[in-house]
Amino acid sequence: MLFRSLAPNKNFEIILQLAEILDDFNFRIVVAGNVNSRVFGKSQLSSSRIDWLGYVSDEELERLYRDASCFVFPSFYEGFGLPPIEAMRRGCPVVASNAASIPEVCGDAALYFNPYSAAELKSQVLRVLHEPGLSDSLKRKGEQQASKYTWNQVARTILTSIASLHE
Repeated sequence: MLFRSLAPNKNFEIILQLAEILDDFNFRIVVAGNVNSRVFGKSQLSSSRIDWLGYVSDEELERLYRDASCFVFPSFYEGFGLPPIEAMRRGCPVVASNAASIPEVCGDAALYFNPYSAAELKSQVLRVLHEPGLSDSLKRKGEQQASKYTWNQVARTILTSIASLHE
């Protein structure tokens, strides 16, 4: 399972909760990406079940997406949500929060959960890991969903979102 950021809106706390309630399962939780401690403070978030990679190159990120059983995107808020699209484009099933713009961006190509419920997240992750055919179905749908977005389309959407905040 792959997770990418410790920024407060990314809801990393639920990943720690998930690590605790999935203690009977044999898989790794991998966190890639750095946090600016001057902006976000020093993280007190830790777990022996989590592999902290810090910054990874584009090539390493590509491999992580391809090797992951799923990409978890538990954010409370996102203006758009590029990481799930990146994961989908690389054939990685996505389990995402049902908050903010995330369902609009991911469409029917992701499984959703309440970002305040580790139990719902656990249920969806277990579905990806154990439900026959679901992972392959999410990969196919994800690749189709991701193909709807080009860099120009994403940039226009983000700029529109920013402009609407200032109206």
